[in-house]
Order: sequence, then C-alpha cells, then structure tokens
Amino acid sequence: TLEPAAKLDLIVEKLKTNDGCQLPCWWGVIPGQTQWNEMIERFASWGIGFDGEGQPNLGITIDGQHNRTETLNVVFQKKADVVRSAIVKVEYYYVLAEQKFDEAWKPYTLPRILSSYGIPDQVFLDFTTGAGDWSPGIREYYRLWLVYDNLGFAIRYTGWLIRDNHDWLLCPVFS
Repeated sequence: TLEPAAKLDLIVEKLKTNDGCQLPCWWGVIPGQTQWNEMIERFASWGIGFDGEGQPNLGITIDGQHNRTETLNVVFQKKADVVRSAIVKVEYYYVLAEQKFDEAWKPYTLPRILSSYGIPDQVFLDFTTGAGDWSPGIREYYRLWLVYDNLGFAIRYTGWLIRDNHDWLLCPVFS
C-alpha cells in the first residue's frame, strides 16, 4: 500500500492525465472491454487496494489519525466479469491539496469537456430551490448533466443557485 503523500500524488497525476485515455475510459479501465481481474490488478500495481467489490481505496489518512478523508469516490460495476461502468464522484475535495485538485480536475471542467467531446447528445438541467420548512444553511443548487450517448458516458456538474433580482445565477462549486 502507498503512504498518504504518495497516494495523493498518484491520484492527482491520474486525474490530470486519465492514464492517457479518453472518457468513458477511466485510468486505463474501459467499460465494456476491460476484464474485472485486469482492473483489480491495474490498481494493485499502483499500490491501491479495494474497500469493497469494485471500490478502490482512494482515501487518505493524515498523521495517524483514525478518520479518513476521501479524495474521490470511484465505483466500478461489472457484468459477466467485465467492467460495465465506472462511477466517479467527488463531493468535497481533499482540503490539504485544494490547489493540486483544482489543477487536476481541469480536464473535466465544462469548457474542456465541450472542447474535447463536442456537443452532447442530451443536456439536463434541474434546480432545487428552497421551501419554507428548509433548515437554515440549506442552499439552493443546480445539477447540469451532459450525456454523450454515442461515446458511452455522462458527466454531472453541480453548484449553487444565487437569486439576483428576478434571475437565478448558476455558480459552480469547484473552480
């Protein structure tokens, strides 16, 4: 297994380069083509084990603390011993490496995705706005989905909604 600093460096590098492949490939794993055992061996060669079936251990423990910080959550799903899908989520990026993560996520920003993959086959935009009984501190937010049916992937962007007079402004959560 990798030390926390080495694991973080590996994750940042893989995010930046996607291990040389284009979506829907994720770090060299191609849904519908890569064998399940091949995917597990690939992560093992980097010193990354699994927390559960199809879930690489990408968490970081700092200074021997027992609580672990997730850098991102990746879950591979299989069908007949072939990787069927890769679901990648990040809710909060690793606080101590924010600058690294800002740089690492640039290939997945809306402008870069549109530039790299063109106009999506489908676009969905939904808003969640407040209700009178919402607790203080709960904010309105949006979700923007780009779906590339022919390429076999979808990507979701989320962010805050800000009311400006009679209009809503969409503000991405990450830069």
